[in-house]
Amino acid sequence: MAIRSDIHRQAFWLQGTAGEQCFAWLHQPRRSTIKRVGILIVGPVGPEYMHSHRSIRYLADELAAQGFVSLRYDPLGMGNSSHDLADDAIADGWQETLVAAKRFFQDALNITDIIILSLRSGALLASEFMAAHPVKGAVFWYPYLKGSAFVRDLQIIDSMLHMQTVAAEYIEAGGYPLYPATQARLEAIDVLALQAKGLQQVLIINNAAQPPTKKLQQALAAQGVVVTQQNLSGLERMMKQSEITQVPEDNIAAILAWLQTTFVEEQEHVIFDHAGSEIAGQNFCERALSINTERPMFGVMTEPTTPDYTKPLLLFINGGSGHHVGPNRLYVDICRRLASDGFSSVRLDLSNLGDSAQDITPDSHNPYALTAAEDVTSTLAFLRESTNYHNVVLSGLCSGAHNSFQAVLHRQSLGVREIILINPLAFYWKQGDSLLAPEDSQHEADAAHYSGNVRSLRKWISLFTNPQKLRNAFSFGVRLVQKKSHKLGKRLAGAVGVVQHSQLEKDLLLINQQGIKVTVLIGETEPGYRLLMAQAGNTVKQLVAKGEMHIAIIKDGDHTFSSRASRCYLIDLFVKQFTRYT
Repeated sequence: MAIRSDIHRQAFWLQGTAGEQCFAWLHQPRRSTIKRVGILIVGPVGPEYMHSHRSIRYLADELAAQGFVSLRYDPLGMGNSSHDLADDAIADGWQETLVAAKRFFQDALNITDIIILSLRSGALLASEFMAAHPVKGAVFWYPYLKGSAFVRDLQIIDSMLHMQTVAAEYIEAGGYPLYPATQARLEAIDVLALQAKGLQQVLIINNAAQPPTKKLQQALAAQGVVVTQQNLSGLERMMKQSEITQVPEDNIAAILAWLQTTFVEEQEHVIFDHAGSEIAGQNFCERALSINTERPMFGVMTEPTTPDYTKPLLLFINGGSGHHVGPNRLYVDICRRLASDGFSSVRLDLSNLGDSAQDITPDSHNPYALTAAEDVTSTLAFLRESTNYHNVVLSGLCSGAHNSFQAVLHRQSLGVREIILINPLAFYWKQGDSLLAPEDSQHEADAAHYSGNVRSLRKWISLFTNPQKLRNAFSFGVRLVQKKSHKLGKRLAGAVGVVQHSQLEKDLLLINQQGIKVTVLIGETEPGYRLLMAQAGNTVKQLVAKGEMHIAIIKDGDHTFSSRASRCYLIDLFVKQFTRYT
């Protein structure tokens, strides 16, 4: 997939010796000579995998632009790769992936020396690999030095999300479950005890926001390794949630500068333009999909082993600014489960998001971009022209719900049979709205907050002793009176025969007139149901009564369904919706 004129990106699945199929991106320079060392990027496992995706993608692009061939990948059990985090041997698979990647550099690209560039918990995997396999150099980027510290941080996430799981079963880890066998394997890793084979040069980037430490530098220097260490800021910016994450360009500049001065030798470029761009599961096949429209986009198509083109195709749209795998791998799990029931699907990155994105400007990762609805409709047109699928179900979480809704309003006659909206926070996002709490949903979120705390004496004391909280509560009260007055006026008008439909009611009726069904799946803790009923309650009740609309509440579901139980329940409900088309 061509994004920039000076580099070439290619998606494929890296094949392991024991059946592992690891989704990867190869970033190559468009030039006749390249650096003699290849860069293998080992990203984080767990929640930081999603947060760091944008920074790692940008890093790989910049490496290629400077003449370095680089490879980034989804760890097994995560993203588009095979396997499941519940597999007892998943940590063995993570090591086998690195073995396969090193072999790929040698066999496919004629690059015999590699640099392992690890970020955060990726350093734990990288150090275990380097203890058994020689590499020429390494970059430790904000590394975890002990696996036990990483596991402790995952337990803290569970505590912050008020998740209670039996320790002997697994750690929820914000949606990336860590099971006992993997936990024990990670806890045993101590990067400071690394005895690396053949390691010559190392760059360490530590967090400037923490007290400086030279422990790793000293441990490696004692082995004769030439170590450069820098203390930089940027970790906090990089690891914010996808909508507000910031690429630490100064960090990446420092990495590039070190690589350029340390590894200067070049060799002839063996251009690799074909790889295994498909994965075969037990009941499904997947392939990378280049969507050649005015704004090129990337997606992954999942099909049953024998596709049934009479059944509707599911088109998943980015949930927030995260890439096409969905939060906590939700989209991947749904698509592969549907394939086992005979349904095909596409996980789409809109033109400014995920692996379709071309730059890192502040507007480039806006999930409510003005081009979003047009991206969806042009993708639908592309699929109609290039595949045998002509009936489609649109779906997405959060902004993906918004963009699905807007797409069917944007253009009609696209073969859409249904829209499945998961945890919508807005139906009409406006420029200037917050990406995290659009104006549409803020009032309903506030209502839930205040109603949940109205009987707490401690909360009342906190309110009256905090001027800002008091101002916020007063502002909410004013908005509440205005909304109640509007609702009363509407009811009085209805009593005398004057029907006043809100914009959402008008649009729901328009969608219904097109023959498109609407399903809304909402986490129990989310404001989506309140939002829907506040803006279109009467029409929603009528459509539900006629069987034209369906609403389901997911028990214990938060915005991204962080608990395994809520995800399983959501997936079951989602698949049940599709059985109507069997």
